[in-house]
Amino acid sequence: MQSSEKLLVPAPVRTSVGKWGKPHTVRLLPPDAAPESTLRAYYINTFADLPDVLTVPQISAATGYNVRTVGQWLRRGRMRYLMLDRAYHVPKAWVIDYLCSDLHNATHRKSPQHVAALWAVYEGGVTA
Repeated sequence: MQSSEKLLVPAPVRTSVGKWGKPHTVRLLPPDAAPESTLRAYYINTFADLPDVLTVPQISAATGYNVRTVGQWLRRGRMRYLMLDRAYHVPKAWVIDYLCSDLHNATHRKSPQHVAALWAVYEGGVTA
């Protein structure tokens, strides 16, 4: 008999080969939304080694989203920023604020790091 905990987390699903010859991969998300306090604790622990003020490429590397996507977050006013020497600079606390927001977590196409963060919080890897 398998425990009921193992039944909650399904295995990754691969579908048939697509138009470009690669199999489609379906990334499964946790069934419940993560509490903001737990998600914030996860990101504080994860980003502990990063500098206090981040540039767009550093945010892109940390979140797994493209540099252009991070730039769109800033230009559209979704994430606060400071403009220094014609470059965006974002304090780490503001990045974490945005990553914990409902606006960001309602994104349909999540990066692999975003999905991993949601699963880590869902599985209880971090306590608030």
